[in-house]
Amino acid sequence: LVFYKFSYKFTYANYAIRVLAVIVVLHIVNRAMNPNHKLLWTFLILLSPMFGLPLYFIFGRQGASMGNRKKMDAIRGEMLRHISQIPKVSQTLEQQDKIVYRQMKYINDWSGYPMYAKTDTKYYKCGEEMFPDMLTALEDAKQFVFLEYYIIETGYMLNCILEILERKVQAGVDVRLIYDDIGSIGTVPKDFAKTLEAYGIKCMPFQPFQPFMSVLMNNRDHRKMMIIDGNVGFIGGTNL
Repeated sequence: LVFYKFSYKFTYANYAIRVLAVIVVLHIVNRAMNPNHKLLWTFLILLSPMFGLPLYFIFGRQGASMGNRKKMDAIRGEMLRHISQIPKVSQTLEQQDKIVYRQMKYINDWSGYPMYAKTDTKYYKCGEEMFPDMLTALEDAKQFVFLEYYIIETGYMLNCILEILERKVQAGVDVRLIYDDIGSIGTVPKDFAKTLEAYGIKCMPFQPFQPFMSVLMNNRDHRKMMIIDGNVGFIGGTNL
């Protein structure tokens, strides 16, 4: 309210605020953030700087702290050491198809995803087709099983998977699960993570205890993946 009255009482202040709005919008456009968020903040700020600017400074600049950024950079550096590009694979692809090679090189340079050769892919039309193969692959797990899902729900599918995972943990397999705390509200008990920890499964909800801000910032974990021994991965739109 003070911001609003001040800007309309003093003409030069009004102009200054509008210039500030343009500068902030240029900053937003160049930020590494969700394009939908960029569009929303740009629209709000340019439509009504008096309304949009205070909202942006309160809610729009949320991000990782310096300490968390350093921690994530260290983790990313460690990760990239283990997924470096095999020169022979990229050289072969460059000789076969330069257009595809340039696309893959771009993905690798910017995201750290190298190209691989001699991999097989199986397409499933729906989760019901995928489920039997998931169980078979879990039974063959020897080292680790990593699961990350937006929604998990107690029922036949999850019960079958947990039955195998409990046996694998007893056999020395490292099993870890992360699930979205908002996506799984009402579908699993509140003490679900603790129950799995008691079985020896390392389990964690994504962003627990922050439901309001998580929804506001659209900061959700929508991944659906199951990785087994680094050899087999099930990905796609199928939740558990």
